[in-house]
Amino acid sequence: MSKRIDHAEQARTLLEPLDSRYSDFDRVQFVAEAHVHATLAMVEQQRIANIIALYHHDPEKQTGGSASDFANEAWDHLADGPIRQALGLDK
Repeated sequence: MSKRIDHAEQARTLLEPLDSRYSDFDRVQFVAEAHVHATLAMVEQQRIANIIALYHHDPEKQTGGSASDFANEAWDHLADGPIRQALGLDK
């Protein structure tokens, strides 16, 4: 697995140097790239929220159990690694 990119930190870092030293074109580039990283950070958080919601889904209400089985497998796979890192629990 590739190294995790902290997209929220990348977005903050790109917005720091926006002062008069840079041309308008450069500032637009910084903001555009920061926007991409901010969007990816939100997508990552939504993915984590979806996995957590699936994991806590009540299997008694599930007719086939397949979503619950998927959620348990996804949680087992991600809970010790990417989710903990994305939530800032492992640094």
